[in-house]
Amino acid sequence: MRRSILIFVILTFSLIQVEAQIQSGLDSEGLQLLSSYYSEKEISEIKKIVCFIDSIVLSENFNSNLDSAYHYFLDKLCKEGYETDEMLIIDPDLNKKFLSSLDSSVVYDIWEKCEVLSVQTWDTIIHNPPDWPCLEFNINGRYYEIIHELGKDYEYFKRLPGYIDDCACISASIIMPLICGNESFDFNDFNIRLWTSIVLLCLEEPVEKKLDRYLEKMV
Repeated sequence: MRRSILIFVILTFSLIQVEAQIQSGLDSEGLQLLSSYYSEKEISEIKKIVCFIDSIVLSENFNSNLDSAYHYFLDKLCKEGYETDEMLIIDPDLNKKFLSSLDSSVVYDIWEKCEVLSVQTWDTIIHNPPDWPCLEFNINGRYYEIIHELGKDYEYFKRLPGYIDDCACISASIIMPLICGNESFDFNDFNIRLWTSIVLLCLEEPVEKKLDRYLEKMV
């Protein structure tokens, strides 16, 4: 708990330090596309998602511009993923706290709660776990329509609906080309950073660690 609070304070401080750079990154034509689907109030909430991830990315490389900072950050994340088989950038409790601070109508337009029938590791199985923390991409939300629009200009986004429809989730086929193939993306583009933020917020710890955390809270 104390660690989560400390991380939250650090990220808040980082956000203040890089505010000018983040705000400059919000002045983008990408916001015009959002305005066709979301109200001004909803866009304000969506900006918070991007600002949150911007602050984490820039905290790793303060002296860099947004585009360079994202490339540096994702390259590092990719390397760590290959070395440890984990790609977790945000403490799960902090992740939950942040998403809970947003307007729920925006959160559940982008994501939706999973219905988990069972959770199994090599030595444990739980059926119908109550309040199991799980979000998956909402294919019925307005943001899914935006992905189709982005597919008109970006080959990566053109392929996304096929991957998402196949598994109704953000799978490795979506994650790896973004994180480990980041050299082909321009992170000055707000829409690229928004999708990256959505993907990074979906990254989870291994199920064994997640189950241990879950069981500790259930005691």
